[in-house]
Amino acid sequence: MEISAKLGGLRIVFLNCFVSNMLNFLNRFQEAQRQIIEASQAAAKQARENVKNAYDKATKISLDIKLKAPDIVVPVACKSFQALILDLGVLYLSNTFLTLETKNAEGFSAVIDELKVSLSQFQLLRVKLDQKGEKIKSEELIAPINIDIIIRRNLSASWFNAVPDIYISGKIKIIKLLLSQGDYKMIMGILNGNLAEGQVETVEVKQSKPAAVKGFEEHVVHVEVGSVCERHIHIEVKVNVFLKFTFSMDELILNLYTGSDSEVEENISSHSEDTHLAKFSIEGLSIKGRILSDQSIVTSVVIVNCLLDDMRKGRGDKLNRLIERSHTNQEAGDSTFSSTESVAPPKSMIDVTYQQKESDMFVDVRIFSFTIILSVDYLMKLAEFFSTAGTKKPAITTENKQSQTKLEESKQSLPEKQPEKESQMTINLKLEKPDIILVEHMDNIDTNAMILNSEILVKLRFAGPHQVINGIIKDFQLYTCNYNPAHREETRGNVLYPVNISIAGSTPQDKGLHLELLITAIRLSVSPATIELLNRVMVTMTSSGTSMDENAKEQ
Repeated sequence: MEISAKLGGLRIVFLNCFVSNMLNFLNRFQEAQRQIIEASQAAAKQARENVKNAYDKATKISLDIKLKAPDIVVPVACKSFQALILDLGVLYLSNTFLTLETKNAEGFSAVIDELKVSLSQFQLLRVKLDQKGEKIKSEELIAPINIDIIIRRNLSASWFNAVPDIYISGKIKIIKLLLSQGDYKMIMGILNGNLAEGQVETVEVKQSKPAAVKGFEEHVVHVEVGSVCERHIHIEVKVNVFLKFTFSMDELILNLYTGSDSEVEENISSHSEDTHLAKFSIEGLSIKGRILSDQSIVTSVVIVNCLLDDMRKGRGDKLNRLIERSHTNQEAGDSTFSSTESVAPPKSMIDVTYQQKESDMFVDVRIFSFTIILSVDYLMKLAEFFSTAGTKKPAITTENKQSQTKLEESKQSLPEKQPEKESQMTINLKLEKPDIILVEHMDNIDTNAMILNSEILVKLRFAGPHQVINGIIKDFQLYTCNYNPAHREETRGNVLYPVNISIAGSTPQDKGLHLELLITAIRLSVSPATIELLNRVMVTMTSSGTSMDENAKEQ
């Protein structure tokens, strides 16, 4: 069977008050909903048992579908003409059937259904609408992106397990977000306006009594038992990969802009170079994982590099990069952004592995060497970006409180759950010598700096009420120097000489956590230059805090 279709798009306006009214109407039929849910749960259980056979017996359908995905309009409030439009772009679906050479006992070949999903021109817009709902002015918050997804289904999973039952692969080249203070205010306005309008009423549900079951008559049965032979049959269940997924993204960029106008104005762009504040980017994001037939989960997340740049106007020759992965001796010290086609560096910045089997979990987090500059003046400006939104918490109405009270009472009336099996969690953390740098200013590369450097290894294990902690902090040190790497060694002055800290702890039976802490000799050296550097940093913090308070009062 083959299906080919081309469809136009829909326009959906989301108003939370309207959705709440619809839910209030549907809540009057909660008893019917409960019965439907119970029936659907039983049907879902039966469907899961027969899903593999359904694949073999299913009709194979070839798809060639192109449709304009819906546009979702989310106003700030139900009577506001300021809104966000989520344009889901154009969706294209097509599939092919791959026949493999492998055959079963009946002579049927294994078949793989490969579905390609392409989503193009996906974007988020901030708009101003007219009385008819048409756009007067718009600005991009998410630049158009393309998403490619491949889904492979093993239609012969009942006997062919060389490939996963389901394989999902996704790729995004670049996601570019543009956010000004006005955009941030508008998003917070939607959370406190449209999404806070309307309240879902609670309706008391009269629980129906279960159907009466006729009683059974008791009969005494005498059974003569001879010899009983017990036999334990051990059946090995082969574990297969049910779901395998991979996702990769070349680059994610977030641009922040100053400017507190919360309304879109004609012929005025809030995303200009004059108001550019910061640029945060993630280079090389990869997510891989698989789910086995015994519900075990194995997944990993790798981030090659994280960057934070000061993009304020007039800072071309100054110190602009605040966060980046530390470069090795073999890597060039180029500060420009790498293109999406460049080869990834040999070592990533963040590597996380997660495994779960039954109730046991294992997490391994490795953060490799990176550099972070604590420019107090600039960090205060970033904090000011988010603090000037002036968000207000929605007031909780009396009806809401009453509904919460009813929910609490209903929760208390529920029977207590049976105690679950004790789970075990193991967490391994490795932090490989980051350079945390406090600088006096960022006007030039020869500024005075204070660098904190160490390596951290921690292992935690939780098994019910029992805990085991082991960790070590190697070469914890603090020193002052010239920030310029070329002059750093010759200007180095130790404030805290290298110190090793070891910690070990456990929870004995029916006792609290016992810790053992070992610290090597601590040696401090404080010079007048160190005190002067800290004083200058404190002056910068005080002046930045005063300017933030003045700006808050003006707004």
